[in-house]
Amino acid sequence: YLLVRIRGVQHSRIKLIVDTISSLFLLDPFLNNYIHELSGGTKRRLHTAIALIGPPLVAILDEPTTGVDPNARQQMQEIFLNAVKAKLTIILTSHSMDE
Repeated sequence: YLLVRIRGVQHSRIKLIVDTISSLFLLDPFLNNYIHELSGGTKRRLHTAIALIGPPLVAILDEPTTGVDPNARQQMQEIFLNAVKAKLTIILTSHSMDE
């Protein structure tokens, strides 16, 4: 909640944004965990979700799906495509030819 507020989201929309982002990035089961308790792939999803809160004018993502399980990777790719369709600029680096 703190990071959403820092990113300038109105107080009345914080819960909606957190619920939406956590659902999209498959983070719901981990909302009450400390970051150091998360796996590497889950941390990667969390960091990517945080980067897209706001939304920013430009999101620069360095290999956001590295270490992420195949289901979450596919979900993240769909999120990126939808974000681009919504006119968000995403600069993405990856070793994966699929991305």
